[in-house]
Amino acid sequence: MEERLRALGARLDDLMESARKTKNYAAKINIDEIKRQKDEVERKLKELRGPAREAWVEVREGLSAAWNDVSGALNKAKAKFKK
Repeated sequence: MEERLRALGARLDDLMESARKTKNYAAKINIDEIKRQKDEVERKLKELRGPAREAWVEVREGLSAAWNDVSGALNKAKAKFKK
């Protein structure tokens, strides 16, 4: 998961640079939202390392849902660049 987050961060940086170059403000807003979602995934991942191991199932479900949200939002943002 950590590797996925690093790769996502790099992809978001690339998309943000493209959005800046093309002055695509709507895409910048979408990318900022994706970054907030990514931060939420990272927060949930940190919970896994904490003392709440007995809550693993809940955290895992939340992490999975957050990852799906981030991934879906990224695909939508990429689609806007292709238009």
